Amino acid sequence: MTQKLSLKVKNTPKKPGVYIFKNKNKKVIYIGKAKNLYKRVNSYFQKKHEDQKTILLVEKIASVDFIVTDNELEALILELNMIKKHKPVYNIEYKDDKSYPYICITMSDEFPRISSTREAHKKGVRYFGPYISASSLRETVDTLRSIFKLRTCRGTTPGRATHRTVENGKKVYTPCLNYHIDKCMAPCSRKVLAEEYKKTVKEVIKFLEGNPKQTIKALEEDMKNAAESEDYEKAARLRDKIFAAQMVLSKQKVSDDSGEDLDIFGTASKDGYFAVALFMVRGGKLLGSESFEFKEQAEKEPLLSFIKHYYHSTSYVPKEVLTAEEISDVQTLELWLSDIRMTRVKVRKPQRGKKKRLVDLASKNAGHNIDFYLKRLQVESTRAMESLKQLKESLGIEMPYRIEAYDISNISGTSAVGSMVVFVDAKPKKEHYRKFKIRFDEGINDYEMMAEVVGRRLKGLSKTGGDKSFSTKPNLILVDGGKGQLSASKKALDRYSTNINLASLAKREEELFVPGKAESVKLAKDSAALRLVQSVRDEAHRFAIEYHRKLRSKKMLTSVLDDIEGIGQKRKKLLIDNFGSVAAIKKLDAASLAKKTGLSPDLSKKILKRVASK
Repeated sequence: MTQKLSLKVKNTPKKPGVYIFKNKNKKVIYIGKAKNLYKRVNSYFQKKHEDQKTILLVEKIASVDFIVTDNELEALILELNMIKKHKPVYNIEYKDDKSYPYICITMSDEFPRISSTREAHKKGVRYFGPYISASSLRETVDTLRSIFKLRTCRGTTPGRATHRTVENGKKVYTPCLNYHIDKCMAPCSRKVLAEEYKKTVKEVIKFLEGNPKQTIKALEEDMKNAAESEDYEKAARLRDKIFAAQMVLSKQKVSDDSGEDLDIFGTASKDGYFAVALFMVRGGKLLGSESFEFKEQAEKEPLLSFIKHYYHSTSYVPKEVLTAEEISDVQTLELWLSDIRMTRVKVRKPQRGKKKRLVDLASKNAGHNIDFYLKRLQVESTRAMESLKQLKESLGIEMPYRIEAYDISNISGTSAVGSMVVFVDAKPKKEHYRKFKIRFDEGINDYEMMAEVVGRRLKGLSKTGGDKSFSTKPNLILVDGGKGQLSASKKALDRYSTNINLASLAKREEELFVPGKAESVKLAKDSAALRLVQSVRDEAHRFAIEYHRKLRSKKMLTSVLDDIEGIGQKRKKLLIDNFGSVAAIKKLDAASLAKKTGLSPDLSKKILKRVASK
């Protein structure tokens, strides 16, 4: 430990907060929180650690920073935000990083619509979930449409553009197919009053809140009243709703009869990997399970770290969280979860009874899942090595552990871009992907553009301490195209006197060309090597197209905004940074645009009118 680091460690405050370890390159390698920063930070340097990962972490610590907070809850929230931003290598590494689907109802609309989404944060929208399975969510939404007939058409007002006509200067909508197959009440044609529609919305909310029996009871009462009033058509519709709702209830799997909402976290570890199995119980019914597997890092309590990350990215916290392991900082965790839920949340490890059996079952699932995960990793690794070996032998090169692929995307020479994707051990390494804005501006010349991109990449090899993706030498450069692209790339290689294997993959016959050979190399159509180079080439193409579309969208939006009076450079930048494309603005109405940007309603209307013509 250096004198500077030793001095910093000794002078760490004895207060709650977050500590940040950095390596000699000033890169953040670990972030943690503590009730007493002094005790926690000093423990890393005073104890003799048995855990190899912690030993490696301590060896790489070159400096430590800290941020003092008023309490542990503030420290926890700060820790989560900083980990999300810096992604330190010694903090827990999540491979899953998925977002969960929710059912949403647009409560701010006059006639709310029901749909599914993976974004649960917009104002004026009520969210239900998350659902573990997207297919179960779609089935639920479809069933709810059959029962309650809420609209699904996009936009704040009901109606679809394809069913719109203009009469006497006013928009008139004709009901779409959903109305005719009895899955929508057609509020676009005013076939239902807003008051009646909103009453139905309340029934849907009760149903989704876990009170389907209450909803059915209310429907039965309405059906009885309709029959007594001799409104037999309405009574028949209500009867069908009741039947459909009862069918949903009969399909649900009951895990206990308490009607509780629970999240259950089971755990297992093996061969340096840690698994969490999550059971989600809502209204006493087990909705399903999900498993998460990741490498164990220097985390002392990986389950606690996982739970914090999980609830940091979801919008719903149940009243009770059951865990397979004791949580050391349980009071702070409960305080934070209670703050999210806005009512008391209990976190505990059950010792006996039904809940203990559920936790044990979740842990058993985690054990099975980690076994399967490790077998899958082994199979994938074997396949990857086989594909690399085949490619090595076919091209007569060294093992291509690191493959870089390049592609060019442009339309008539405009907004030309290049892409670089990286595969290490036959797997994509996305943090090393790079995008290039082409500087060549002498017309359409894919060869010169490819030479420029490869050359700009190779230039980075000579730089020390620079971009990691550029300073690491590839074993093989793969360019999209035939002999022309190969020749152009070879000139770039020769310019920098770089001894790197080079090949191009032509789409028509899926044949490889290498420098110095007139004949192409044709890989067997069922070979692992061909599948690998195709996937690498296709990924480079996808990445280039994605970037090109983004630039074109920005360019088109800039062009549109140039023509609008009252939009200067500052406002133009605001709109481009927030939306990026004409299509994104078209989805909004004037009120939403004004609210999101702070522009006046009149100017927002002017913008929408202009983009609508594009």
